[in-house]
Amino acid sequence: NKPEPYLPLWNQITRLVAANSVVILMLCIVIAAMFSVILYRMAVVIAMHQTESDLFRRNAKMVTSLTAACLNLMVIIILNYFYEKLVMWLTNLEVPRTETEFEDSFTLKMFLFQFINYYSSLIYIAFFKGRFFYHPGDLEARTNTLLKLRYDMCDPAGCLFELFVQLAIIMVGKQIFNNALEILYPIMLVWWHKRIGHDNQNSEAYTRWEQDYDLSAYTRLSLFNEYLEMVIQYGFVTIFVAAFPLAPLFALLNNIVEIRLDAYKYLTQCRRPRAERVQDIGIWFGILKGITYFSVFTNALVISYTSDFIPRLVYMYGYSPEGTTLKGYIENSLALFNTSEYTEDMGPDNRTGWPATCRYRAYRNNPDDKNPYGFTIQFWHVFTARLAFILIFEHVVFMLTGAVAMAIPDVPVEVKNQMIREKKVEKETLFEKEKSRIRNERRVHQISIPSDEHLNVDLGEGLSPHNSSRANTPSPSFLRNHRS
Repeated sequence: NKPEPYLPLWNQITRLVAANSVVILMLCIVIAAMFSVILYRMAVVIAMHQTESDLFRRNAKMVTSLTAACLNLMVIIILNYFYEKLVMWLTNLEVPRTETEFEDSFTLKMFLFQFINYYSSLIYIAFFKGRFFYHPGDLEARTNTLLKLRYDMCDPAGCLFELFVQLAIIMVGKQIFNNALEILYPIMLVWWHKRIGHDNQNSEAYTRWEQDYDLSAYTRLSLFNEYLEMVIQYGFVTIFVAAFPLAPLFALLNNIVEIRLDAYKYLTQCRRPRAERVQDIGIWFGILKGITYFSVFTNALVISYTSDFIPRLVYMYGYSPEGTTLKGYIENSLALFNTSEYTEDMGPDNRTGWPATCRYRAYRNNPDDKNPYGFTIQFWHVFTARLAFILIFEHVVFMLTGAVAMAIPDVPVEVKNQMIREKKVEKETLFEKEKSRIRNERRVHQISIPSDEHLNVDLGEGLSPHNSSRANTPSPSFLRNHRS
C-alpha cells in the first residue's frame, strides 16, 4: 500500500515513438552506408577496366570484392561504437519499469542494429545483386537512368564466390578485432588506473581492496557484449553457411581462444562481478530461435537462387542432349542478343569489328522469335524447381530438427530420475511426519480418557439387580467415543 512512481500512458507512448523513430533512422543510415559501399564497387570496377594495365582489368572483380569487404568491416566497427551509446540513451529515455524490461529493450535495439549492420551487405550480395538491372532488348532501360547502372553485376559464375569473400572477411576480421579489443582494453585500463592511482603501490600499505579497486570495472554491459558476440557469430555460422562452409570451423577456433582470453580477463584484470539470480537468458532465447528459423530460409534461398545448383539439375534431367550430363550447359544458359539494337548511349563509341550477335546470361528468347527477349519455358521450369526446392528443404530441415529435439530431451534422463526420486522422498517424508503427528495425537487422547475398569465400576454402582448382567457392558455411545 505504498505509492509507486509511474509514467502516464501518453508520456509512455511519446517516449516509445521518439526512441523507435531514432532507431529506424539509424537503421536507414546503416543501409545508406551499405549503398555507399555498392557505389564504391561500381566506381572501382569502372576505373580498373578503363586502365591500360591488363593485370588490373583481369583482377578487377577480385580487388573490388576484397577492398569493399574491408571497407564494409571498418564501417561496421565505427557504427557499432556510436550506436551502443545511442541505444543506452534511448533505453533510458523510455524509462523501463524493471531491470528486466530495461535489458530486453536494450538488447532488442542493439540486436536489430547489429543484424542490419553485419548482414545487410551479405543479404544484398546473396539475393539482390545483379537481379534488378535491365536485359538487352529492354525498351524501358533506354529511358530509365537508374536501370543503366549495370556495373555492379555478379561474376559470370554467380555471386556465390563474392558472398564467400565478403562473409569470410567480415566474420574473421570481426573475431580478430573483438578478441584483441577484449584483452587489450582491460590491460590498458588497469595500467592507467595504477599509473594515476595511489602513491603506496610498491609498499605493504597497498591493501588488497585497493588493488582490486584499481582493476577494470565489471559493468552491466560486460555480459551483454559476450552474449551479443555469440549471437552474431551464431548468425554467421547458420545464416550463410552454404556460401562459407568453413564458418563453423573458424567459430570453433575463435571460441577456444576466447575462452582462455575471457578467463584471463575476468580473473586478473576485472573486478569481481556481482552475482545475480535470473530465471532464464531473457530475450536472447527468442532471438536465437528467430535466427534459427531465418537461417533455414536463407540457406534454401542461397542454394536455390544464388548458386547454380537448381539450374544444373534442371538441365541435367530435362534438357541435356546426352543423358544426365552437363555437356552444353554453358551454351544453354546464355541468351542471344542482336548488337544492331544497341542505341548510341550504350557501349563504346568505336564499334568497328563488333559481331552481329552476342550472348548474355539469361533464359530469354532469341531476337527473331515471336516474343523477342521474353522468358523461355526453361526459365519457368527453373523457377518452379527453385520454389519446390525451398519448400522441400524447409520442411525436411524442420522435421529433422523436431525429431532431434524429441530424441534429445531438454532435461537428461538421469536428472529427471533424480527429480522424480526427490519428489518421492518428499512425499514419503511428509507422509511419515503426518503419520507421526496423528499417532502422537491419538496417544495423548487415549491418556486423557479413563480406563474401562474405572468406568465399569462407575456405571455398575447405579444399576438394579435385574440389570446387573448388563453392568459390565458399556453403552454404544461410549464405544463410539472411545474408538474415535
